[in-house]
Amino acid sequence: MNSTVEIYFSIRSDTLTPDYLTNYLKIQPSSFCMKGDVNRKGQTPFLENVWTIMVNNNDFDMEGLMQKLVDILFESKLKLIKISHQCLYDVECVVHLDSSPTTPIINYKKNIVQFFAEIGADLGVEVYA
Repeated sequence: MNSTVEIYFSIRSDTLTPDYLTNYLKIQPSSFCMKGDVNRKGQTPFLENVWTIMVNNNDFDMEGLMQKLVDILFESKLKLIKISHQCLYDVECVVHLDSSPTTPIINYKKNIVQFFAEIGADLGVEVYA
């Protein structure tokens, strides 16, 4: 297995529904869940609505994927800022390392950090070996 990276942008809200966000942003999510729903019997219901875009590929190109995500969201930047008081934005980079010992290079260009700072998104990284 080669090292890979997946990047998730999620909008979490008690009040904004996934349908509303899809229509408002004119972007199709990769996945979504509704507050109160459950995926499996016995599972705790979702505590909030979550609307998510996921970008990935088989290459370890975190910088390229982050730029791809910014490119997807860029046209909706002002809309995201306008509704930011009603929701939370999370960007999660999930790194899966192959079995060989390696240290992942985690680097974000200034324009990427600036974009997510302007919309008020939290940036996180998870690394799995």
